[in-house]
This record gives sequence, structure tokens and C-alpha cells, in this order.
Amino acid sequence: MPKSKGEKSRDLIVEKATILLARKGFDQTSFQEIADECGVSQATPIYHFRSKEGLFRAVVESIRKNKQRLLQQNVEMKDDAFDRLLKYFRGHLNWAEVYRYEAGVFLQLHHFASFDSGFAAIYQEIAIFERREIESMIAAGQRERIFMPKQPTSLLAEILHDCILGVVTNLLAGRGQLHSPRLLERKSKLMIQKILDYEI
Repeated sequence: MPKSKGEKSRDLIVEKATILLARKGFDQTSFQEIADECGVSQATPIYHFRSKEGLFRAVVESIRKNKQRLLQQNVEMKDDAFDRLLKYFRGHLNWAEVYRYEAGVFLQLHHFASFDSGFAAIYQEIAIFERREIESMIAAGQRERIFMPKQPTSLLAEILHDCILGVVTNLLAGRGQLHSPRLLERKSKLMIQKILDYEI
């Protein structure tokens, strides 16, 4: 079903806001600037989102859906749990490389979550979802008898999720100069092997 004019307007605002938020930050981005980028009046983004926090939440949700779609693209039925986990790490790196504005907004979310309960709630919701995904892959590896971890799967999922955040942050902060994506992928593979006691 084709999108309505209002839905198209909302999508355009989210798209332009993502770029401005990544470039300028939350505090320095105004509804007026977003409206100017979209070629609409300031009232339009306010009508759709009511507040900058509401707009930021919509931007984060849009990014989360796009990232999730990308992460699922390369997974194949024949993949074992190790391959799926490795592709999950690789997918995050590819996402951060290709969609730098989106990844930049996510870095801001981590920053704001450290002192704002509203942003912290958004971050926790995403973190819990991603950790559960990782935990399900670890559990699948146990069923496949390729992972023999000595620690609870929930703890290992948290550790691997923390590693993903570190890898993505290194890639973004170094702008691909300090750590090449290929090197970060090799490090990710070693981390998964060590943490899950996996031997090829």
C-alpha cells in the first residue's frame, strides 16, 4: 500500500534529522534547521513529533529497524551458530561503515543515556533486544555442540554485545584509519572463539 503524504513527510523529517543530529549533535540541532532541510515549515516536524526527544526516539527506531534488516540479509540456512555470530559482528561493522550518520546518532544515544533517564530507557530497550539475539545464537551453538562455554549464556551475550559496541566505536572514532574494518573483523573472530571456547 502506498504511503500517505503525511507518512512521506514524516519519513523525510526522520531522514534529514538523522544527518543533522549526526553532524551537529542533539543540542545544536533545531526543529527550524530540520524543517529548512525538508523544505517545510517549522510547524511540520513539531506536528509529527511534538518534541526533540520524540523526534530523536523516532530517528533511533528508524535506525534500529534499518540495522536489523541489514544484519539479517546475509544469514543463510546452512550457517552454523559461529557463522551467524561472526556475520552479526560483521554486519555491525558494515552498518557503521556504510551508514555513518546512523552509527553517529547511536553513539550520541550512548552518551545521553549516561545522564538522562529517557535516553537510558531507549538504550536499555535496544541493548536487551540485541543481547537476547546474541544469547539465542550462543544457545544454538550449544545445541549444535560447537560452543562449550563455562559461563552463563546471558553473561556471555552481554560481554559479546559490549565487544560489538567497542568495535563499532573504534571504527567510527578512528574513521577507519586506526583500525581497518578487516582487522576489526579478525579481532571479532578471535574474541568470539575465546569467549565461547570455540575451536575451528
